[in-house]
Amino acid sequence: MWYEGLSVLEKCYFYLAVIASAILLVQTILLLIGGGDSDSSSDVDIGDVDSLQLFTIRGLVAFFCISGWSGLLFCSIEALPIWVSIILSLILGVAAFFAVAFMFKLMNKLQQDGTFSAKDAVGNIGDVYIPIGASKTKTGKVTVIVSGRLMEMDAVTDSDRDLKSGEKIKVTGILDGNVLIVSPDL
Repeated sequence: MWYEGLSVLEKCYFYLAVIASAILLVQTILLLIGGGDSDSSSDVDIGDVDSLQLFTIRGLVAFFCISGWSGLLFCSIEALPIWVSIILSLILGVAAFFAVAFMFKLMNKLQQDGTFSAKDAVGNIGDVYIPIGASKTKTGKVTVIVSGRLMEMDAVTDSDRDLKSGEKIKVTGILDGNVLIVSPDL
């Protein structure tokens, strides 16, 4: 049988690879069915290099999986000394370890806060929806894109003339929390 022809080192690599692959498969299935997420509490953040989470469970599993399979492969190359196969498998394992950490760092960048702040509207261009009275005499409404969303917001103007529906405006400030101060966009 194939297994009986393996050396002790190859058997160690084989067990390491099979066990790590099984854990990786379970993690992947749980992730796909909603049993885990990228912020899983099972990940232990020991090292933090520029917000790159090192030493997570997923990173360690990737290290053992890749180093196990690559070590088994390199041991099967008879022209390769054992010490070279060990070093190569460790290098590939470390590369997988950092690759997993880097991928999760990139995935965390995809997350959005989703909270709205009127301050984010300052400097944006929009349109008058409901007419606005000159010199803050009458509150109107404007539509403006804030954080990628089209928002309809109350607005006043410091301008000495009324702003009519459909007129282009620029948000210049905020009054009383969520009331925008706008000016005609010339």
